[in-house]
This record gives sequence, C-alpha cells and structure tokens, in this order.
Amino acid sequence: MSDERAASTPPSLWLTLAMPVSLVITVFALGFGLLVALGLDEGGASTSTTTETQPPATAAGAAVFASTGCGGCHTLSAAGSTGSFGPNLDETTLSQGEIASVVSNGRPGTAMQAYSGSLSPEQIDAVAAYVSAPAAPSG
Repeated sequence: MSDERAASTPPSLWLTLAMPVSLVITVFALGFGLLVALGLDEGGASTSTTTETQPPATAAGAAVFASTGCGGCHTLSAAGSTGSFGPNLDETTLSQGEIASVVSNGRPGTAMQAYSGSLSPEQIDAVAAYVSAPAAPSG
C-alpha cells in the first residue's frame, strides 16, 4: 500500500523548484562564460584581453609562424626565435611575395618543405607579411 501512496504523492515543493532554478543557473553560467570567452563588455563591444600591439594581420602571421614551428629552424627576433638550421629571417632580402612563394612551394634540395598542402593561402600570406615586416626597433 505504501508503494501506491508514494506513486500518487505529488513531488515536494523543493523538487518542483529545484529543476527550473538549476536550469536558470546553468544557462546564466554558460552565457556568462561565453561572454568572458569572447571578451565582450556590457555594451557588447569586444575588448582586448592582451596588451599586444600588433595589427591583426601581423598577429595572424605570428600565430602561423609559431604553430607551424618556423622558429625551430629560423631566427626571427619579432618571434623571439633563435633557430640555427634555416636562414636568419631577420636578414632576408626577399620580398613578401617571394617569401610567400618559398613558404608555399618550399626550396628543393633544402630542408624547407612546401606548406601549400597544410596552410591556406591566407595563412601563407599572413606569415609572409609577418616575416617581411620591418623589425620593431628595440628600446
């Protein structure tokens, strides 16, 4: 008889309120986390969470340079890399277009591989712009 009574008893007030309250808290937490992750302030404008002063194109090139491991072979002071295997990119005389061609097609007979199969044309252009940009004066 107690089983029949338990099945017909409505849930307590606590259980009735717990589900919607926990749902509201979860949605709020996820929404707040998303705002923090996107770096949005209260007005909806994006705010920078870094003190980086590089323009977006240069920052994109720096990211490609780092993620592809270019610094393992090449020295580039802007990237803080001191690779000693490949040419010192601080001393390159190649134009941005020539650098993009080397990154895209590689250099036959050297360790420089072609990246056209693993990087998009936009990524290749970004890293070429980054490498060909004049070095910032050290202060």
